[in-house]
Amino acid sequence: MFRPDFTRLPLNHLAALPNGMASAFTPAMTSYDTPDSVDAVLCLRQEIEKLTQEQSEALKTATFVGMTAEEAKIYDARRRRITDLVEELRGLRNTK
Repeated sequence: MFRPDFTRLPLNHLAALPNGMASAFTPAMTSYDTPDSVDAVLCLRQEIEKLTQEQSEALKTATFVGMTAEEAKIYDARRRRITDLVEELRGLRNTK
């Protein structure tokens, strides 16, 4: 079974936002935050940003040259991974 490697994906679509807008995506700290939970949130956020950027690039490319069946599988796997990460992030938020 094909399993895409998402560890080498490009990062940071938030850097392209106008000055100050990227901070809206930075998780706010509370007195309940621990270094471990903050690290987990930042790690999840970073992976979500990487995958979202890759999705954006795939759609741009597909617009001009199309998408092969294999590229579509990778795109769908990435979409599922983003959904899983968002759910995991939501779970961390609900445990506080």
